[in-house]
Amino acid sequence: MPTSPPPLEELVAKHTFLGPLLPPPAFDVPSALRRLSLPPQLQGPATRPGIRSESLAVGRALGGVDKATAERWRIIAGRPDLLESTARAVQSVHILPFSGNRASSRRATRFIVPNGHRSLLKPDTPRWALLTALARCFVRQQDEGEREHLARCCRFDAWAYQAPLDKPAIALVILLMMACYAETEPEFPPLELSLRVRDGIRPEDDSHASRDPTAYCLMENCRHWVRRTEVDQLFAHPHPCCPLCGGAVSFAWQCGATEVIFPTRRSSVAEDGGNQDESQELA
Repeated sequence: MPTSPPPLEELVAKHTFLGPLLPPPAFDVPSALRRLSLPPQLQGPATRPGIRSESLAVGRALGGVDKATAERWRIIAGRPDLLESTARAVQSVHILPFSGNRASSRRATRFIVPNGHRSLLKPDTPRWALLTALARCFVRQQDEGEREHLARCCRFDAWAYQAPLDKPAIALVILLMMACYAETEPEFPPLELSLRVRDGIRPEDDSHASRDPTAYCLMENCRHWVRRTEVDQLFAHPHPCCPLCGGAVSFAWQCGATEVIFPTRRSSVAEDGGNQDESQELA
């Protein structure tokens, strides 16, 4: 079995329904990342300190072409209880927080009913093949550097979450929930997802972040996690830099909160996604 992922162009050409799930070339990445890269309404694994990109984590768990990844997909497809648990998790942590529009909620729910006509959670169907192909899109390409890979995955995160009840976002959250099961269930091959730590946060902060995730903030644009108390000190400087990588920081999200923190002042993000004061330009 090959160990390198197929090129993105080959995946899109093979799976005709994959293209509409991916961001178009004209997608405005900077403004979308600013307001949507970490939706504060989500109360699931996407808000755990340490994860730098939801789709990046999915690619690590379910996007490979190795035997371990194939075994994960085989186990998931053969466990109706896990598929039902995935559907319930997506409903509770993602669809319900965005369920202001009933029609959109009903349409989104159709994607997660395990045996439904439009369900993505139906093994051995074209829609199941679409899920596996989407996961492979998040694998690092042969000609892609680490920064480029992270940027491409963050781009998809922003594209998906701009319409949280549409198919790209639902598919991403389904895959993320599956990745969580693959990491925690003993039946699966061993997996370290970096959903919590390792690549996005200092190792010594692991246990503290697990106990008190709201004590951490996500730095944009490098997407490293630092303690909330450090952010206050960093943002007292007019040109703050991330203490983990030294990259310039535009602003920060506080985990599990509705606050966007800026270097010179703070702005509150309303629950409906609207912004106030200087953050109007991000709406």
